[in-house]
Amino acid sequence: MAVEVFAGIQAHSLALLSDAGHNFTDALALLLAWFGFYLEARPANEIKTYGYHRAGVLSAFVNALTLLVLSAWIFYESALRLSRPRAVHEGIMMAVPRWDWF
Repeated sequence: MAVEVFAGIQAHSLALLSDAGHNFTDALALLLAWFGFYLEARPANEIKTYGYHRAGVLSAFVNALTLLVLSAWIFYESALRLSRPRAVHEGIMMAVPRWDWF
């Protein structure tokens, strides 16, 4: 992911940057799901009589917000690039390995 961000900035490639963001949100979703599951497994106590069952909903909400922010940034950046096109360095793009292809 870090290689894609670095190469995307160097190559002026929105495709590499958006793929790095996609990989980041996938990793974040897994981490949030694990954390939500961990909190949901905690037993109820006298203060939290329902327990921690809302943790899963909150972790899904944070994941959805992250995806919305990333999508809004990609849309904004693509609108800017349509109004002021920039040359993309295809050599750098082709040199970046795509691990999700394997």
